[in-house]
Amino acid sequence: MGITSKGKNSFCYNPITGDLAYPAGSITIIYNPKLNKQVKYFFTLSKKPVTALTFSPDGKYIAIACKGLEIAIWDMENSTKKPNYL
Repeated sequence: MGITSKGKNSFCYNPITGDLAYPAGSITIIYNPKLNKQVKYFFTLSKKPVTALTFSPDGKYIAIACKGLEIAIWDMENSTKKPNYL
């Protein structure tokens, strides 16, 4: 699968869609096990490695943190990045 992080916050499951998210360097891969394929990906603007990820409880968003203070929130439906809050 190409997972590049060893921490427990680097692999997450979306209970609404069944998708899995995992880091691959500075990219977060969204994988659908039912389709057995990658369905989306999100990248960090700074190109720094992803350190943690989590889906929102409703499955509509994914928060991606990387080394440094970059935290990005992405809309899962239309793949748009929300404004930075930090």
